[in-house]
Order: sequence, then C-alpha cells, then structure tokens
Amino acid sequence: MDGTIALWFEPNDTAQPAPKLSLHINVWKDVSKTYNFLDIGFRLSEAENLKRFFLFFPADLRSGAISDLSPVLKFGKVLHAVFNDVVEVTDSEETSFRTELDGAPFLMVHHLDLDQDISIQPVLMASNRTGSTVMFTDGLCARIRARADIDHYVRIRLKLTEHLDELFSSEMRSGDWRFASAANDLELTEIRLNERRSFPPEITRASRDRFFTIKSIHYFLVRHVEKQLVLQYPEARKVRRLEPALWGPYLSDQPAIEPKRLNKVIGKLMIYHWRGLAPPPPSQEKTKLF
Repeated sequence: MDGTIALWFEPNDTAQPAPKLSLHINVWKDVSKTYNFLDIGFRLSEAENLKRFFLFFPADLRSGAISDLSPVLKFGKVLHAVFNDVVEVTDSEETSFRTELDGAPFLMVHHLDLDQDISIQPVLMASNRTGSTVMFTDGLCARIRARADIDHYVRIRLKLTEHLDELFSSEMRSGDWRFASAANDLELTEIRLNERRSFPPEITRASRDRFFTIKSIHYFLVRHVEKQLVLQYPEARKVRRLEPALWGPYLSDQPAIEPKRLNKVIGKLMIYHWRGLAPPPPSQEKTKLF
C-alpha cells in the first residue's frame, strides 16, 4: 500500500496569496469485479493567483485511466447526490456550466478537454516504479481566473485496475491462513495527502512552497453493505446507504456494470463520510489525513 498523493499549484505572482481549496475524495470499491475507481473533486476559490495546478499520483496514468466527470454531474439529480443538497444547473456554456443553491450562485463546473486541459508526465519512483504528475493547464486556469469572484469545480475519475487498486488498500489475514475463514480477513484502507517524506525527489522539488490553502477535505469510502467496518479513525461524520435513484446516473457510464444490474448494485452499497479541517503545512510533521 502506497497511497500518498501530492497536490500543489504554480502561482502567477509568488508574492500573492495561495488559492483556497476544498478537496473531495471518493474511493469506490465493490462496484464491479473488473475495477474500482477513485474520484477527486477540486473546489477552488480566490484563485486569482492560479497559473497551473498539479496532482501527483503514485502510479502510471498514461493509459486512459483518467476521465472527466463534469458531463455526469450535469445529468439528472447527480449534483444533489454529490453535494447532499438541492444544487441546480442554471447557465450552460461550451466549457462550463453554472449552478445555484437556494437561489444563490454556487459553483462554476468546468468541462475538461483531456487533450488540452490536462497533461500527464511520468515520474520515476523508488524500485523503478513509475508515478504520474497530472498538470491542469494554464488554459483551464485562465478560465478560472477570469471569474475569480465565484467558486470553481473540477472533478475527475481515476480508474483503479489490478495493482492500482492496491495503492490505497492492503489485506491482512489473521491466524493460520490454512484454517482462517474469509470472515477473519481484514482490509486496511488509507489515503495520505502531501506527506513530503514519501515524495519522489522530483515532486519534492516541484512542489516546494507551492501548496494550496486547504479549507476542508471530504473523504468518502463506498463499500458493499456486507463489508463490516471494525475500526475507523477519525469517526465517520455520516454513514448511509446509497439511493439508486440519485446515484444511478453517476455510475451509468461504467461499462463494467450492466445497466439492468445497476440499481441492484447501488442498493447494496454503503457510503462513509469523513470531514477534516486543513492539515498543518507540509513542512511540519503531522501530515497524515486518514
């Protein structure tokens, strides 16, 4: 398990304040036998100084592992499900759409052109492994800077297949494996953000003194209802069963799930929600989130 990710930005002016960020991380498991996935949402505010921003992921993402979730957010009541509130789409443009909450402006959600708005570069890691730096380009950030008076939202999905799924989870079997039942198997799930001691040297240099002002971090873990959560830290803020009517459209683009089975699959999933305040700056010791 090596679930450390890094997130930083490149400023237009090093003397100006860092943009503010609320981060949404959703780990989806037990949805399909073929793969699981990780959704990351970036809510950006006060972004006048945002030239580009970067996400380091400890795996090779160059083979079509990233997709843009903005078209899915626009469909049906997906926004209600994602933000747990009555968020409505108002104006739509070619590269974005606006939303409102209780009649007030809420977020501008950006569509991503995966050839123009992001760029993926390989990063050499320990033991000859390959990681990836995902750069969100100046073209995208220019659209965000043009409306710095409102909050902006970008949401992507990372497809986790085979060894990628093991980045955030590891299985432990208690007792003698020849006699222990599957019920005694334990799985540890963990994600770490901006833990600099785990960065490859290239990422340590690139991200130095360029971290966002993090307002909040929302972490969601989605598991089958039969998976028993035996230990958690910190305590979950909310636990609930997923509603097929709300979440069906959010997963309807997944080819590994047969459309006729979609609602049945969703009806057997539980979502656990943890919310954290801003972690200490990465230069300090305490950087583990969950």
